[in-house]
Amino acid sequence: GEGDQSEADREGEAVANAFKEQQAEELRIQREALLSEREALMERAGEMDTLPDQAQGWGPPQEEQWEDQQPQDSGIQWAPSEARPDTFAPVEVTDDVAVHMEEPTLDEQPMIFTVEDLTRTEKAAEGATSALPPAHNSGTGTGHEVVLQGFNWESHRGDYYAEISSRATELADIGITQVWLPPPTDSVSPEGYLPRDLYNLNSNYGDYHQLKGAIQVLHQAGLQVLADAVLNHRCAESQSASGCWNVFGGKAAWDARAIVSDDPNFEGRGNPSTGDIFPPAPNIDHSQETVQRDISEWMCWLLNDVGYDGFRLDFVRGFWGGHVKGYLDASSPQFAVGEYWDSCSYSSGHLDYNQDAHRQRIIDWINAAGGLAGAFDVTTKGILHSAIGAKEYWRLKDTQGKPPGVMGWWPSRAVTFLENHDTGSTQGHWRFPAGCEPIGYAYILTHPGTPCVFWDHVIYFPEVKSVVKELLALRRRNSINCRSQVTIDKAENDLYAAYIDKKICVKLGPRHWTPAQGNWHIVVQGHDYCVMEAR
Repeated sequence: GEGDQSEADREGEAVANAFKEQQAEELRIQREALLSEREALMERAGEMDTLPDQAQGWGPPQEEQWEDQQPQDSGIQWAPSEARPDTFAPVEVTDDVAVHMEEPTLDEQPMIFTVEDLTRTEKAAEGATSALPPAHNSGTGTGHEVVLQGFNWESHRGDYYAEISSRATELADIGITQVWLPPPTDSVSPEGYLPRDLYNLNSNYGDYHQLKGAIQVLHQAGLQVLADAVLNHRCAESQSASGCWNVFGGKAAWDARAIVSDDPNFEGRGNPSTGDIFPPAPNIDHSQETVQRDISEWMCWLLNDVGYDGFRLDFVRGFWGGHVKGYLDASSPQFAVGEYWDSCSYSSGHLDYNQDAHRQRIIDWINAAGGLAGAFDVTTKGILHSAIGAKEYWRLKDTQGKPPGVMGWWPSRAVTFLENHDTGSTQGHWRFPAGCEPIGYAYILTHPGTPCVFWDHVIYFPEVKSVVKELLALRRRNSINCRSQVTIDKAENDLYAAYIDKKICVKLGPRHWTPAQGNWHIVVQGHDYCVMEAR
């Protein structure tokens, strides 16, 4: 049965539903304050000339509105280069792959690695300063990745690139394989999530040369590096003749045609949005050929010139996942993960047991992206809040006997996590139950999916760092990977117990439990958790 309603659950729905609004309001206030000074300077400098209306690669929202401007036989691409379907085909979930019921074309099918693929890729990386790319990168890695979010909401205040460089060996020793760095571009907000000039890598975190140096140090420690790529929105460099901030500067010099037409704040002249609007900044129209070309070139530049190995993709709910597929096809990163964030399902302030609709929306995005990227398993995070915080461990098994998050349906694309810069740090929008981090890590670091560890947990909490290090050593020793098999033995109010690949077993909750058979020894244990390994 479902346990008593906890205070965390009563607050959960309100906090989760208010997440986007809170963040948008904070950023709007910050942005307006920063831009007010620039507006005054622009007034003294005089009006800016508008960019020409006709440029190759732009498509109007409605062709008839542009007939007087469209040259004849000019070869200009006036229509979106890729249409978004009104609805997605129903999704069928198999053991490790979610596919459209309509069979996709060969190049749209999610790539699946075999054990031989994993071994070949890992052998290619042996002895290299940084891991060599496989013959064709799918964006989903080798299956043995462990990601660290290498910053928090306040990291821009210090000498960030020097700090992350100084910790490279320490992070590799913990068992991290990939480090996700903050957005590197020039930005209106100091945290980097309101990017402006994409090719200007002088930010509050440091300059271009410091960034390249940090990446080199991380590579020398055997770590790969992920760029935080903010593709959904971009801040303008200057105002149009009407006074609207919608003229973009730098190498990717766009105008209002790069902004979706239904963005209410920035006089967009592009096509309607294919996702959710992010209010603080102009939302980019990714159906435009010019935008697609410029972003693809920029992402290739980040990999080939700056030295990144992959991407964390911010706010992918803002535009159709098919455009992400195009960008990943063009840039071929070794690993990519999207932030598809929305609220779990609640009834009367209490988390619903069945979160299938929530994880299906994440699966739909991964499918739209061609299976070339994983996605943060927000479903699993939400369920862990109640399972651990309220001792409702029955939640950790779905109606089919599998893990209840994205991990249970498409584990090779599930990036599991407990906390990030939005949910924790100084923002605290959806903080993991206090003091329960070791229990949470005992779950995600032993189970399939690609786990992502949070900076604060291994930098500021030595006891959590110690648990993480022991669990990652166990994971590595037993070759637990994103496709490992879970057999759930118990999922009750005060007890969760499961076997993973028949090599390790984990017990969560206050009740005693011992494996039914075999010879096991305890590797790591603490309050309400115990992890054992087969002898």
